[in-house]
Order: sequence, then C-alpha cells, then structure tokens
Amino acid sequence: MAKEPRKIKAIEVGCEILAELQEREGARVNELAEALDRSEPTVHTYLNTLKERGYVEKDGYVYKIGLKFLPIGEYARNREELYLAGRDEVDSLADTSGEYVHLITERRGRQIKLYEDYGDVAVATKHHTRQREFRQYLHRSAAGKAILAEFPAAKVDQIIDEHGLEGATENTITDRETLLNELDSVREQGYATNDQELTMGLRSVAASIIGPDNHVRGAISISAPLERCKEETFHETYPEMIRKSSNVIQINIDTENYFF
Repeated sequence: MAKEPRKIKAIEVGCEILAELQEREGARVNELAEALDRSEPTVHTYLNTLKERGYVEKDGYVYKIGLKFLPIGEYARNREELYLAGRDEVDSLADTSGEYVHLITERRGRQIKLYEDYGDVAVATKHHTRQREFRQYLHRSAAGKAILAEFPAAKVDQIIDEHGLEGATENTITDRETLLNELDSVREQGYATNDQELTMGLRSVAASIIGPDNHVRGAISISAPLERCKEETFHETYPEMIRKSSNVIQINIDTENYFF
C-alpha cells in the first residue's frame, strides 16, 4: 500500500479557509469557524496572517479574498498553453456568433475557466461570473462533458465517486449510467451539449481540444439563451462552429503558434 504523502497542516488549514472565503464570497470569523469546525481564535489567527501578506482583505467584520492573488493568477494563466493557443479563437467566435464563448480546462476533477469573451448580443448571467470557481462540476456543462468524454472510463468513475453528480436544475444529469451513455454520444458526434442543465433558459455547445500527445487539454464552448438557440442552431450551426474553433486551437497547439 502506497504511503500518504506528507502534508503541512498549517498550509492545509490556510487553503481550507481561502476556499471557504471564495465559496461564500466573504465571511465573518464565526461563520468560517463553524463551517470548518475550528475554533474562532484559530481561524482569526490564520486570517490575520493572510491579511498581513495581502492574500485576504477585511471590510468591517467580513474577510474576503485579497487582490494579491490577481497577479499570481495572471501569471499562472499566461503560462498555460491552452490559454495562449485559444484566446484569439475565443474572441473570433464570440465576434462571429455574437454570443458568450469560453475556454475551459480541468484540474482535480473540476473545471476552470481560462478565458471568456462576450459577443454583442451575449447575455451575462451569474452562472458565467461564478463559473471560474474551482468547485464547478464537469457533468453540468457542455465543456465539462466534452472533457469527460475524452477521459478513460476509470478516470470518469473516479471523478464521479469523488465529486458526485449534484444537480443544478431539473435537467441536470444526476444518474451515473445516464451520464456515461451521454458521454458515448459525445464521442460519436464530436461535440457535447448542455440543455439548461446548469442555468434554466441557457443552452451550450462544446468541443474538446486535444494536444499532440493525444491527451485532452480542455474544451471550447458557446452559450446562448433558449430563444436564440433553437433546434437547428443547437444541433447543427453551433456544433459546426465549435468543432471548427476546436480544430484551429488544436492546430495552434500542434504548431506552437502562440507566444509565452
């Protein structure tokens, strides 16, 4: 049996506090202590330390994630090959379609938004702004399903076992067998869909992006409100557009047509 890797408890606790602050979009000491099952003095000490370093800010009695993370996040994103190879294509598709387009990757069984752009008729929703969060489920979105469809079956099972299939709307797939069948369809047709599975009134279409090592790097997705995304658009127009954009990004990665 493999040994558990050694961990530094203080860093673990600090990360737990930061994750909870992000999830709650700010919180008081007593709220964090209760949520994390830790004493208020302990949480307060960690928060003060993080505040002194600029990673946490305080507004009255409420602590929030600090702007110190902004340059760190920008640095990490600017070293990400998928972002560099795909940002121009996201802009181009948003401009052509007029809708909301985003570039997604996966880390630790969750999806992370690397880049987004809004066309001139795109509808901004709370779903869009919160989708950057680390805790976003892959099974709820078209981009997430496009990525899952490229994973080995064992990895898909592992992600489901670890994160579950929590619903967001009445349309969300929450059954393992149903999801696996949908992933089979995604592989056959070359694109994934999200039919009001995360936000009612919103449809999305996505295609995976594969690197030269044949490993999935992420996915590109286009989202539009139901009234503009009728059946032909949902099943023909957008799939064709999104697969073309995916191919462009894959070529950029293959030819290293981007700059760090």
